[in-house]
Amino acid sequence: CGGQSLSRLLRQSRDRPDEPGPLGDEAVRARIARAGLTAFLRMMLIDNLVHGDLHPGNILCSVTPSALLQRPPAVHLSFIDVGLVVELSREDRRNFLALFAAIAQGDGRRAGALMLKRARRSACRDPEA
Repeated sequence: CGGQSLSRLLRQSRDRPDEPGPLGDEAVRARIARAGLTAFLRMMLIDNLVHGDLHPGNILCSVTPSALLQRPPAVHLSFIDVGLVVELSREDRRNFLALFAAIAQGDGRRAGALMLKRARRSACRDPEA
């Protein structure tokens, strides 16, 4: 997939199951998912950057088959449309990481409480609901 958007590749694999393209290979899908998660976590946790519009249309994917048959293909992802990338302040970073941790742990109640507690404005009359 010579630098195609991930959304296009997903549509191709859904709409043309007889010709799913590179996403037809489970090992390639796993490598793409791992590369995307690694890049996202690095961007957020190490570089302190948040892409404000990250979706499959803003991720370009290229898969290069290995010259050695026993090696999996190389996967390269590029995030585009980075006009909404921001570096978080210390307080915003702390809040964002706390929310991210609650979501990652499947704790929706805590995530909701954090959003209400740290919102600049809230019209919520019953946070326990």
